[in-house]
Amino acid sequence: MLTALYDVCVVVNKDFNVEIPARVGEFSGGKYAVFLLDHTKEAVSEFWSNIFSEIERNNLSIREQPIIERYTSQMIDNHLCEILVPIQ
Repeated sequence: MLTALYDVCVVVNKDFNVEIPARVGEFSGGKYAVFLLDHTKEAVSEFWSNIFSEIERNNLSIREQPIIERYTSQMIDNHLCEILVPIQ
């Protein structure tokens, strides 16, 4: 059986009190290629099928950082999401 790891995070204020078992950390920042796509199974699947060839086709290289899915309430209302790929 193949098991995928998946981290979930939420942006909080610095004084936010964590009352559940969670880790608090920071992203290191840097440069990201941002992709806006429909938040559907088909669109996300197509994204993952094509992302690495798209990165290569655009002469980019991926940094050793997490790929991020980003949602805002406005994006969710419009059935959209962003995927941020860390690049060098």
